[in-house]
Formats: sequence, structure tokens, C-alpha cells
Amino acid sequence: MASIVRFSHAIVSRIPESICKTVGGNANKGELSISKAREEHEQLVAVLRKLGVDVIELVQDETLPYSCFVEDTAVVINGIALLTRPGKKERRKEVETTRSTLKRELPDLQITEIQDEKATLDGGDVLFTGSEIFVGQSKLTNSQGAVAVANTFLEFPTSPVKVTGGGHLKSLISLVAPGILAVANTKEAKETLHVRVALLKSTSGSTSSVSLSLNEIIMPAKSSLLFYCGNSTLRFFRISILKPSRFCHVFDRTYNCGCARCL
Repeated sequence: MASIVRFSHAIVSRIPESICKTVGGNANKGELSISKAREEHEQLVAVLRKLGVDVIELVQDETLPYSCFVEDTAVVINGIALLTRPGKKERRKEVETTRSTLKRELPDLQITEIQDEKATLDGGDVLFTGSEIFVGQSKLTNSQGAVAVANTFLEFPTSPVKVTGGGHLKSLISLVAPGILAVANTKEAKETLHVRVALLKSTSGSTSSVSLSLNEIIMPAKSSLLFYCGNSTLRFFRISILKPSRFCHVFDRTYNCGCARCL
């Protein structure tokens, strides 16, 4: 069973208007609505605070259009913060902002940095499940970056995952609850899930591997997300785009869940 991940703090950044010039063409094949994005940002902050998370909100920086994606600048697990080396060099100034924020707001946090100058690492490629870490090997994160993660968080097994397409691992697959992954219903997400995950060799010298396969899974046409419940048996579910309130629907009886979400 996966460990329960608990969050005490969240660092967020208000959305700069300059982001429209960089990612506008990717927003639903149209222009990004800065007003809508900021409205959704406020909703996110409100939910985090309602859940008791201490939110540290940074003022937007118009010179750093991607700075609202704060997670790319640091990986924080169990009191240790690993500052990253973003794949886009123009984003590395954002790491300086995160470093100063962590030192000022969370002085007890142990901060470490990547020493390998050849390493690249975006936080969006690091998926922590509570019991293990997956590091996406994408256009923005390389194998040296994955090794840096493994060497920093030695108590957790770390596995590299080949990411297809141009995005981050967590743009395709993300944790939504203990033991449950949400997988986007896209070609890139399916290809990323259908890989052999080889565990990086740790300092103790132990290695292991696991295979994830979609060979027996039929993706429904009207599905936005595919859910994988990490347990002894593969269990897959979908969320209907038309009726998202119907949270969990089993579409393959071979993997009958029986969990509270399906009853």
C-alpha cells in the first residue's frame, strides 16, 4: 500500500501576463486567457488554504514568463529540498528565487543542489508516490538529473521513465490519491505508461525493475482520464467528460475494483 503523502506548505507564484507570449498557442489551440488563468490560480490557492496548507505566494515576475510553474525549480520530500537545473537555461534564474524563498520561509529545510553541470532536471518530471520516485526522461530532464534525484532521496527507490512528446512526466501521469495515478488519454501518455521501468542503481548497489503494460486495456472513446490503482492487480477506470461527477466507472470487468469509489 502506498504511503499517505501529507503537505504542510505550498509555494505558488501569481501568473505573469508575459506567459501569454510563450504558451498561448498551446492553450486549447487558441490564445491563453490571462484573466481565466488568474481566476483558476486564486481558486487553487483558496482550496490549499482550506485544506490547512500554509501557502507562500510570490508576486509575479514579468521577466520570467514561466515562473508560475514553481514546481519545476525544486523537489521537496521529507524535509529535503533538491534545487533543480531546468532544461531551459533561461529558467534557471527562477531557481534563485526559490532558493531565497526556501531559506527565508523554511529555515529548517535542508537544501541541496545538483553538482553535475551536465545534469538537467525539471520538477515537473519528478513524480513522488509516497513510497517511490519516478523521474521522467524528457526533453527537459536527462539521466544525470535522475541520478541526482536518486542520490538525494536515498530512502526511496527511484525509477527513470521514458517520456514521449515534449512535455513533462506529470503532464501525462500524476498522483491523485494514495496508490492512484491519473493518466491523460493521449498517445503520449499511453506510450509513457507502456514502458519498462528500470530502477536506478542506488548507493547500496541494489537494483530492481517493473513492467507497466497497456496490452489488455481498451481506452474508451469518451474518456479524459485513465486511473491506475497501484495494488496486486491492475485496476483501470475512466472519468466521463460529460459527467465528471460520476467519479469512478469500471469499464473492464476483468479488473473489478470494489473500492469505495466504485460502490
